[in-house]
Amino acid sequence: MTMKSLLPKATIKSALNALFIGVLLVGSLLTARVALAADLQNVRLGNHNKHTRLVFDLSGPTTPRLIRSGAATYELHLPNTRWKARKLHAREGLVRNVSPTPTSAKSSDLRLEVRLSGNARASLQTLRSPARVVLDLAEVDTDDYVVVIDAGHGGKAPGAVGKGGTLEKDVTLAICKQLRTALNARPGIRAVMTRSGDQTLSLGQRVEIARDQKADLFVSVHADAITDRRVRGGSVYVLSNTGAEHAARRWAGISPTRATSPKNLAGIDLSHRDAAVANVLYDLVQTDTLERSNLLAQDVLDNLQASERVRFKEVRLANLGVLKAPDVPSVLVETAFISNQADEKLLRSSKGQRSIAQAIAKGISGFIERPTEVARARSGASEQPLIAMTKPYRYYAVMSGDTLYSLSRRFGVSVKELTTTNRLKGNFIKQGMTLRVPGAGNVIAAGN
Repeated sequence: MTMKSLLPKATIKSALNALFIGVLLVGSLLTARVALAADLQNVRLGNHNKHTRLVFDLSGPTTPRLIRSGAATYELHLPNTRWKARKLHAREGLVRNVSPTPTSAKSSDLRLEVRLSGNARASLQTLRSPARVVLDLAEVDTDDYVVVIDAGHGGKAPGAVGKGGTLEKDVTLAICKQLRTALNARPGIRAVMTRSGDQTLSLGQRVEIARDQKADLFVSVHADAITDRRVRGGSVYVLSNTGAEHAARRWAGISPTRATSPKNLAGIDLSHRDAAVANVLYDLVQTDTLERSNLLAQDVLDNLQASERVRFKEVRLANLGVLKAPDVPSVLVETAFISNQADEKLLRSSKGQRSIAQAIAKGISGFIERPTEVARARSGASEQPLIAMTKPYRYYAVMSGDTLYSLSRRFGVSVKELTTTNRLKGNFIKQGMTLRVPGAGNVIAAGN
């Protein structure tokens, strides 16, 4: 007779159920232990001049992700991590506080809100021995970055008219007011409108307002229309090569010494330069402006596309007079088709206007935060490479793994030229630094 035969079947079944439940509990505990792989144990802060370093000490490795979530706010995502540290509060310096977001309490992924006192450029690195995440912040100390916003049409020029009677001039003005609010909420950016009411402005006047305001960017906002009322969606335009050539020929026919011609181009005084030199300068400035216009247009389009409100998924080219300022990167945004019933409803609603404005604002902010634009702003003179005709430069943001030797081979310059141009002490460079690379007139983005 076996032991099994001495036990009632009910007892055996109960024992097996208990064992099964125990296995499940142990498995759940192990799963929870694996899911929450790390604890955030401490947050340390170090201030040095206009640079701030945040160090997040962890009990184990994780894969962080950093996003810009507001005008002066970053959000740090730490997957499979628990908050075990104290909240950080600072009375001075660039970082004001660091704390977990409310959503972190309901998730295994920790999300930290990093609030700043001003605008800053951020770089992130992960270290494993011991495990920690390092967030470096560099204050962007510049004059305001001026964005001129142009509400299409106005006054005696109503623009396109929707089936419901919506006027293009009214919806573009409403969107631009929302856009101005969104941009002015971002530290370091000042948004100016070509018209704040129902004024009539010529294309030339709009361009001159941008140049008078010493604009860093020019964004013209419109609403499209077509006979086929089924067509809907937005698009983004930059100046075509034909338009650029027409503008260049017009400039070439104007002596820089005439009273009616511009005396200043991209911060360069042309009043005492002959026509040949002025034309060379114009070509350099315009080439750089067109390159930056394309980058700006792509950033705006990407954000409009994220909201699934675009007709064309590529930046469009057009010979548009409002885009012809030779020294101001300019784009034209066709927000939607006012001739389409659904788009007209979107353009009329305050919610739709705000959504469009926020998408454009994100695109503009993304462009301004590009390493090349940060370098321009920090240099204090965005056209410095164009003024130094005999020794033009490009700007490069140092990436992880870069060395002076690898950069010298990449750009065809010597290590000595790099150290001398950037006044480096020794051969040490680190991620996030912005270098001037001699011998190339165009500006490139990091990693290109």
